[in-house]
Amino acid sequence: MKKHLTLLVLALFCLNVYWVKAQLPLVYDSENSGADIVRDATTLPSLADCPVVQPLPDPFAWSADPLGVSPVRSTDPSDWEKHRQELLDMFQYYEIGNRPTVDMSQIDASFSGNVLTVKVTVGANTLTLTSTITIPTGATGPYPILIGMNSQTGSLPASNFSSRGIATMNFAHDQVVTYAGWGGSYTNNDPFFKLYPEQNIDNTGEYAAWSWGISRLIDGLYKLNGVVGSNTIDLDHIAVTGCSYAGKMALFAGAFDERIALTIAQESGGGGATSWRYSATQSDVEGLGNTNYDWFKNSMRDFAGQNISKIPTDHHLLTGLVAPRALMVTGNADFGWLSNKSCYVNSKATKLIYDELGISDRFAYVIDGGHGHCSFPTSQNTQLNYMLDKFMKGNDQLSETYEVFPSTYSSINYERWMNWWGTGDSTFPEDPNAVGIWMEAECATVGSLWNIRSEEGASSGQYVEYDIDNYDPPLYGEPQLLDFDFNIEEANTYRIFGRVHCPTYNDDSFYKTIDNGNFSYVNGLANSDWGWTLFEMADLTVGAHTFTIAPRENGAKLDKILITTGIYAPEDIGVIGSNCVPTAIGDIEKLDGVIISPNPVRDFLTVSLEDPADKVTIYDMNGQMIYNLTSMESEVFVDTSSWCSGIYFLAVNGQKNKVVKKIVKR
Repeated sequence: MKKHLTLLVLALFCLNVYWVKAQLPLVYDSENSGADIVRDATTLPSLADCPVVQPLPDPFAWSADPLGVSPVRSTDPSDWEKHRQELLDMFQYYEIGNRPTVDMSQIDASFSGNVLTVKVTVGANTLTLTSTITIPTGATGPYPILIGMNSQTGSLPASNFSSRGIATMNFAHDQVVTYAGWGGSYTNNDPFFKLYPEQNIDNTGEYAAWSWGISRLIDGLYKLNGVVGSNTIDLDHIAVTGCSYAGKMALFAGAFDERIALTIAQESGGGGATSWRYSATQSDVEGLGNTNYDWFKNSMRDFAGQNISKIPTDHHLLTGLVAPRALMVTGNADFGWLSNKSCYVNSKATKLIYDELGISDRFAYVIDGGHGHCSFPTSQNTQLNYMLDKFMKGNDQLSETYEVFPSTYSSINYERWMNWWGTGDSTFPEDPNAVGIWMEAECATVGSLWNIRSEEGASSGQYVEYDIDNYDPPLYGEPQLLDFDFNIEEANTYRIFGRVHCPTYNDDSFYKTIDNGNFSYVNGLANSDWGWTLFEMADLTVGAHTFTIAPRENGAKLDKILITTGIYAPEDIGVIGSNCVPTAIGDIEKLDGVIISPNPVRDFLTVSLEDPADKVTIYDMNGQMIYNLTSMESEVFVDTSSWCSGIYFLAVNGQKNKVVKKIVKR
């Protein structure tokens, strides 16, 4: 009897869990159904206090319980709405800035001549939005409706909607804040900032303002109870869509406004349905450091480069915020800057969120190629029409899951980015097979227009810098080139990381190329101190190669590089570059007119020069300067009796070249 009772209780528990998951709403009737859950966003940590999370952050781990009791983790669907509030706070605090709440008493809506007019009044100021609504012919209402960014269907075919009796309308984003990409200017005089003067272009990104504006259009539809002229809009079936930067716009709108039943983010690229962290392991993609900072609040830039693992957000959390409502994401593998592999990893993480909530059929992603950017291919009709039929037309009999991606992506180890969820260990295990070649910038083949300078924080105490802006791609053979020659012993995919210090956003880029290829540039490297960033990723064959750096903005400092099969940037200064260390050590060494004797040394070292030197410096393994001579004619004796045993480096800045030699102290 006891056994049967236990089985009955277990069955009822499983049935209840299934029921909770099955009952997760497809849409809500308020912008934020958890708005009454009180949280204090000012308790969110600053950069200095943010913990390092190398993989993708755990979407089910809260930084604090809504009641402030303790950090918790819950995969219970009934807790998801509570956790959403923390995530919404985090995206506003770290990424886009504040989205002001609006009471319906501040909304005035009217409809005339197919145009919806919405007025938002705050104090003495009013912002006006207008949108043309197209009602499909041959259909009867109430009509589901699609809000397209800029145009009525975004970059999707109008026929997919009109044939299904779906109405369409446009969001004109310049009525809120101006998109500078169209020749306009994003300023504090834009309508949104006149409405909210406490916000400005520094603390507010356009995605906060634009997504807020989309919600105000929806307010207008609700204010009219869906009645537009002689027609009625089905307020339970509202969708948003956009492509590229407008794809990000649609995604932020869908994440923040729960009245949106379906979000379609088409080829949104970096800052959309891609991961900041994974994109940091890819070259020539839109990442956190080089995205458009009109779109995001300026302070997010502090998390670029080596701080990428400290940003509490990442964009599987943004796509996850759409849950439990429906989401479709697309990518375009023909356009590398869209960071499609990052979209794949981010989509895999998003799928796990939807799976855990028991709503797998509400998420689909398609990454393909063979078509232009923002040009919808007919091959995606299957997925798009499924999402429209199920989540706009309400065909509950449909239940599919769609994952479409290039076959080559199957080799991407996406699991390691989320395997830690629920374990509490947010670090990647060391890769014991990673190969690394360390090289110092001052010991490369340094063009005559570069300057070799000293700074305590640099490896070996020296770095290189260029003093003139150079926005035109350089030519080979010019004195502005910095060449790193190296040999590869095993063919593989290699990443080249650079240790840089770029104090401002006006001096944070370099040109770069491998083996005399076309120059491209890496940008958005600004950091407050020395740190590592990804320069390049390439498949290299066995043999000799050359990595070339050229200046783009003056003031950008380069210390050293690491060429590695690993995918993560170093966390510390690393070892002294092999290009600065002679391969042979003897009692007497002579190289490029510099003689040191004896080596290894005990009490006294003799340094002899064939030509005068401007500077002679000796560093220990930690890069600390222990000896410095501002000029030298021919010979000097150095007392080494007090030195600790170990490795030291002698740097001679001559009038013709620079020589670095290793010294062994016994």
